Amino acid sequence: VHMATYPQVDESLIDPKLEAGMAALRRVVSLGHAARDEARVRVRQPLAKLSMWGLDEQAAAFVAENREIVLDELNVKALEVLDAPTDAFTLQASLDKKEAARRLGAKTPAVAKALAALESVAVCAMIRSGAASVDTAEGETIELKPSDVRVAVSCAEGLAGECAGGLVVLLDTRLTPELEQEGLAREVLRQLQRARKDLDLKVEDRVHVQWFAEGLLAEAIEAWVEWVAKELLAVSFERVDAPEGLEPVKIPGGHVLHVKITSA
Repeated sequence: VHMATYPQVDESLIDPKLEAGMAALRRVVSLGHAARDEARVRVRQPLAKLSMWGLDEQAAAFVAENREIVLDELNVKALEVLDAPTDAFTLQASLDKKEAARRLGAKTPAVAKALAALESVAVCAMIRSGAASVDTAEGETIELKPSDVRVAVSCAEGLAGECAGGLVVLLDTRLTPELEQEGLAREVLRQLQRARKDLDLKVEDRVHVQWFAEGLLAEAIEAWVEWVAKELLAVSFERVDAPEGLEPVKIPGGHVLHVKITSA
């Protein structure tokens, strides 16, 4: 390797549209993860929908065409591209004083006050135009750089949102019984895969599983038993009537799964 010459770049293979589209897609995913973190919803918990607004037409179309990447990365069922702002969110602008104060000098307080007073509709228009300016109380119009302005998003109940670089991402965090069951099933699989690893089983080894649970956890496992068994390479996945002889495993949400895994 050290004796090899550096390869020559074939610039004809560079696709600027593809690069721009993937950059936009990465931004959507990044903000989606940030929204999950803010709402304290684990990635293993599937959610119904992600909505986005603020990308230009070309970038939005690219993300929509490659929605499966977004859905898989964020564990959501659907992607919605908003053509216009909705009542589901409001935007609040503020001045990044560290970024702008050196340039604005004594005008900084007046500009900060003017930005904070902007209504959500005006902030959305500012984002859409790609330009930033405010009219101060003294009647002066101050031109700003996009980096001077920070935008915070507030969402309707049941939503979590993030905004950066003119892009707004909203996650529907409301859980239906079906979504809750799937989330529990994913947590169960994670714990069982860890148990397999603790037994020093090979990746291709088949196993027998006995389990006991109650309430919502039992319902979730029953609903997803075929998927869990397949992912775990279980040739049998048997529910027993009592937890005696099984190991207790804590599942997020205050649930306890009792389980025994043996090599097939």
